[in-house]
Amino acid sequence: MDTLARLEDIHHIALEKLQKRFPLTAVNLKHPMPERPLRALGLIKLDGKAFSSNEFSRVVLMNIAIAFVSGVRSIFLCPRVELDLPVFSSEVILTGNSRTFFLDVQRRGGYDRHDDTELYNRLIAIKDRYGTLFANAKAHGGEIVKTFSKAACYVKTKKAQDEQAINLFHEYLDLFLEVVHQAQPLTGEALERARRDYDSYANTLIDHDPAAQVFKVLFGKRGGVERTLDLFFAC
Repeated sequence: MDTLARLEDIHHIALEKLQKRFPLTAVNLKHPMPERPLRALGLIKLDGKAFSSNEFSRVVLMNIAIAFVSGVRSIFLCPRVELDLPVFSSEVILTGNSRTFFLDVQRRGGYDRHDDTELYNRLIAIKDRYGTLFANAKAHGGEIVKTFSKAACYVKTKKAQDEQAINLFHEYLDLFLEVVHQAQPLTGEALERARRDYDSYANTLIDHDPAAQVFKVLFGKRGGVERTLDLFFAC
């Protein structure tokens, strides 16, 4: 049981767990946060932190505050291309007593070349232990769905269920960090294939991910794409 047990604190939980296993270095972004988009008339504030390490090209912990009423907590953990691993993605939308909670470990391309059976069987076994959390399961639509794994979690919950959601988050993150810790870098043609998969995945997110679309609305197409690449893909 987590002593905080609040989805508002999910960034602190993730960062503490990461820093215990991987030395992280803060990234100097082209557009440092916090940032208040002029198009939102000061009603939206983007804030957060970005890191890198020997294992991760990006560790992103981002908070979007909307008129101080609701907020979004996003977490994106992207292992370096040479490790050819899935990414860890989580998002929480907080509105009063309601929460929308998304959690997944997503293979970034090359779906037909990787045998992730053991990983996803373990994740699904974890997910199955939290059945009551999924009473109000939600479904995404559009092209972005093709990046989701069969272990994806997308639910509507109440504040009283924060402890369950946090515990599920802990278990997914522990397993993911174990996989990253054990991974060995690729070389040669296998590495080149991993780079192509990475580029394809990045393009899919730029074109279809809801967060990337929000950036385009807030900063224009050019500014939105630039921020997405800089923040999430180390470009």
